Amino acid sequence: MDQPIACSLPTADYSERRATIDRIARNSLRTREPIEAGARLTFRPGPTTEESLRELIAAEAACCPFLHMELGRDGDSLTLDVTGPDEAQPLIAELFE
Repeated sequence: MDQPIACSLPTADYSERRATIDRIARNSLRTREPIEAGARLTFRPGPTTEESLRELIAAEAACCPFLHMELGRDGDSLTLDVTGPDEAQPLIAELFE
């Protein structure tokens, strides 16, 4: 099954989503490192960080089903691995920049 490599989020909702991503990054992002087929983002846990990331993952799954996002815990950090096909790498690079 081929999926188009394009976000299906309506333009009117894109700026709100971008603001959510930027808020999470500003408040909690520690590091970003490349991994095979994507990026690993590391976040400081906070009172709402995990919930916010889980909500974002669900929202992104609806508009960008070609991305695979996996949230985990590594010691005192939350890790979010975002991977996808080669064509999705520019979109992955934009997340939490």
